[in-house]
Amino acid sequence: MRIRAIRTQQQLMNHSFIALLLFVAGFAIWWWGGSPQTNWRQPVGVGSMAAGFVFYLITRVRIVLNKRGK
Repeated sequence: MRIRAIRTQQQLMNHSFIALLLFVAGFAIWWWGGSPQTNWRQPVGVGSMAAGFVFYLITRVRIVLNKRGK
């Protein structure tokens, strides 16, 4: 049972890291070159940032709920 809890916690931390990478990648795509882009990079970058941010928030809530469940 303890091993399962550790694996779940590690999986949630990995999800959190992936969400942060998605957010940072979106920011980098949108701002590549020193100014915000208005071509295809704008919707891709903003969409990636939004998805990463929402995914991160959901993952953080799951981490808190997982810790309370112990």
